[in-house]
Amino acid sequence: MKNSRVLKKVMVIFLLVFFSNVLVFAHPHMWFTSEVEFLFEKYKIKGAFVTWTFDKEFSYDIITGYDLDSNGEFDIREIMDIYDHAFTYTKNYNYFLFIREGKNRRSPKNIAESTFSVHQKNGTPGLKVYYPLEIKIWDF
Repeated sequence: MKNSRVLKKVMVIFLLVFFSNVLVFAHPHMWFTSEVEFLFEKYKIKGAFVTWTFDKEFSYDIITGYDLDSNGEFDIREIMDIYDHAFTYTKNYNYFLFIREGKNRRSPKNIAESTFSVHQKNGTPGLKVYYPLEIKIWDF
C-alpha cells in the first residue's frame, strides 16, 4: 500500500516535469509572403508599399481573433486592433524590413497607423504598410 502511494507520487511528479518541458519548448511560427511596390518620384525612391500575405494557420488566428463580426472584411476598429495587438510587436524586429543603400542598412523607426491596412481574400488576410524612404538613385 505504501509503495503504491510512493509510485503514484513519483508518477505525478514525472508527468508534471515531462509536460512542463513540452510546454516550455512549444513555439508557434508564422509564415508570410512579402511583396514590395516602390514609389518613384523623379530621381529618387520616395517610399515602398510592403504587403504580407499569411500562411493558413496564422490567417485562421487573425480572422477568428479580429474579424469580430465574421463578415469577411476588417473594419477600421478591427484593423486598429490588429495594428495594436498583432503588428506593433514587430517593431522589436525592425518590422522585418531592411533596406540597403551601398554598405548602409536601415529599417523604419516607426510604421504609422495611417499607413497600415489589412484586407481578406479567400480566407487569407493581407497586411499592407507604407515605408517612406527618400533614396536618391541618380545624381542629376
